[in-house]
Amino acid sequence: MTDARCVLHWIKSSKPLSVFVANRVSEIRTCGEFLSFRHVPGECNPADVASRGGLVADLQESWWHGPDWLRTTSDQWPDEDLTLSADESDLASKEEQAPTLHTASLVTGGSDRATDQPSPHTIPSGLGSVLTRTSSLRKVLKITALCMKFLKKLRPNSPRLSQISNSYDIVSQDIQAARDWWTRMVQREAFPDIFKAIKTNAKHSSVANLGVVIDDNGILRCAGRLSNAELPTDQKLPKLLPTYHAFTKHVISEVHGRLLHAGVRHTLAQTRQEFWIIRGRAIVRRILDQCSVCRRHEGRPFKLPSMPPWPKERITRALPFTYVGLDYLGPLLIRTGTEKGKVWIKLVTCLTTRAVHLDIVSGLSAAAFLNSMRRFAARRGKPKSIVCNNAPQFKLVRSVLDDHLKLILANPDLL
Repeated sequence: MTDARCVLHWIKSSKPLSVFVANRVSEIRTCGEFLSFRHVPGECNPADVASRGGLVADLQESWWHGPDWLRTTSDQWPDEDLTLSADESDLASKEEQAPTLHTASLVTGGSDRATDQPSPHTIPSGLGSVLTRTSSLRKVLKITALCMKFLKKLRPNSPRLSQISNSYDIVSQDIQAARDWWTRMVQREAFPDIFKAIKTNAKHSSVANLGVVIDDNGILRCAGRLSNAELPTDQKLPKLLPTYHAFTKHVISEVHGRLLHAGVRHTLAQTRQEFWIIRGRAIVRRILDQCSVCRRHEGRPFKLPSMPPWPKERITRALPFTYVGLDYLGPLLIRTGTEKGKVWIKLVTCLTTRAVHLDIVSGLSAAAFLNSMRRFAARRGKPKSIVCNNAPQFKLVRSVLDDHLKLILANPDLL
């Protein structure tokens, strides 16, 4: 007996069920010919008393003896309609819906054993999108290493996953295994003709020009004249990579960032310590031109605004010091006998001829400036216009002169 109508509905249903429910219903149905199923109302179920709470007397009665009708003959037991309510029907329908299974595979390298040829589907679509949706090679390798460690849990004896460590965390060995896996898959996607030429001993321009060979891990390497040098294997036999590929871009960007955004030559030289990229200089220059950090620090300055026309005073023929600009320079420390003092130099420049007049001013007062201007006018002549800043002594002299001019214009007898 059960108070769950959904369970009775699943047992009697012929529709496809979810995996969890279907496995348990199948076990029940194997003994179904010897069993009969009935529904017990929730208020008569003694198991609900402990979870929902109740009186001690009710607990003693129902918990030890069960409902009253249980001690009668089976024909007097409740026989309720098992038609599901709306909520129960929705719950049963959700459980009966067959789940959609999504499968993913990870090719761990090597060639197809049946044909001994590279598989045409080298990079699975799920992992292929990692290259385009991930911003750095470090993230790509960590994601790949996690997937490979998961596969090793499923297939611990697989020889293709022998490079993966048994540790819980991702170590350098796992990163290197993921790096080799991506290199192998990219090569099988970009260079199927080279693999075929090496397998069949056929002629190929890349094999002849670059000395391409296949190592024990199924990776294409370029054999040069340093094969006998005491150098690491990646430097003696760099791995071959195509020009335009997302993995190639990640490799160059990773080296470029590790070198603190070095130039094209330095980045290319460091990349060739492990990889030989076809038309490497061109693709390195192209990727570095797209680097936002380099463009921000090495880009040209902003374009200057268009210059306005020269003022009329600067380009009109006139006598020297007709149009002038002035400013103070200083202070300068001087010694007069045994006393020390400060003086300033008044610099007056002609706006037309660029001639310069210098005069010593004893202080920053308006009187000292006015006396200096009298000496200037006595020697160079009266200027038509003076351009200066808003220094206090300049503004005070101007206001004094304006007041005197108004007073003279108001009294014609003073003229």
